[in-house]
Amino acid sequence: MSSPADDLNPRSIRTLLVDDSPVVLKTLSLLLHRQDGFTVIGAVPDGRHALHYTVALDPDLILMDVHMPHLNGIEATRYIKQMKNPPKIIVTTSDESPGCREMAEAAGADGFITKAGAKDIQRQLQLLLKMLFQSVSGSTPPRLRTMKHLQPI
Repeated sequence: MSSPADDLNPRSIRTLLVDDSPVVLKTLSLLLHRQDGFTVIGAVPDGRHALHYTVALDPDLILMDVHMPHLNGIEATRYIKQMKNPPKIIVTTSDESPGCREMAEAAGADGFITKAGAKDIQRQLQLLLKMLFQSVSGSTPPRLRTMKHLQPI
């Protein structure tokens, strides 16, 4: 299984989508298909499935909803970030409260975007993806960058 570190193919950033809304899963999938360098490898409805598919599919990036049945996105993020070589996780939510953002950051999330509308999601997603997976030179594969200095996290 390839990863950004060993595959210069621009479609190498393998992405798992996690949200209990089929409409949101479809919207995120369409937005990522419009982004160069990203491939959606799976879409699952809750945190419990996210744990299983993270192990099975070894994604480079997870877009994780917060409020889901069985296991919420904050707890799923916490478990995934304890795995060996965890993927980057961007939390996606309708909950714009500072407490939600703080819980996501404490769980180890690498980014945080709100689901305020399709155009806003696309803008936020493009910014975070560029910052997380930015090529350093023409011959260097994508490199992960820290989100500490950015808004929204």
